[in-house]
Amino acid sequence: MKTLLAFLALTLAASAYSAEYDARVEQAVKLVEAGQRAQAMDFFFETNPYASVLDPTYQTQRAQFVNAPNQLGDLQYSRKIGEYKLADSVVIVKYLVVYDGQPLLLNFKLFRKKLGWVGSAMGFENFDEVFAELAARDLLRGNSTQADNSRPPTKTASPRN
Repeated sequence: MKTLLAFLALTLAASAYSAEYDARVEQAVKLVEAGQRAQAMDFFFETNPYASVLDPTYQTQRAQFVNAPNQLGDLQYSRKIGEYKLADSVVIVKYLVVYDGQPLLLNFKLFRKKLGWVGSAMGFENFDEVFAELAARDLLRGNSTQADNSRPPTKTASPRN
């Protein structure tokens, strides 16, 4: 019985622990989805007053993050695609954010202090570059999906002058 109670207490503590940073990231994503990217960054970093002081590229990254999606069209949808933890002290959460023009990978990095989680980095990556890198890595490991060669290739029109 004591073992069961200890297990339940640990489970509840772990879910409360992850719920804290999950809620911060999810709220930032909701702001991005609403087109409020500057507010999303402000919200994400409000727990870390040192973010803009410690990182000399913060303002440049902020401007890129706020302005880049304007060139990509309307937001279609977003999905959480990964979460990576290091010793229950650092977490990186990745979202796929799909716009009319192309998808982006939105990254959130947080670290844990005594009193809770603090946002330390937020930004985006070009999905095409990251996907190509992941695909190449899988091919090197031998994890490839074989093309269906049972059907003949379809003919495509080629311009001939």
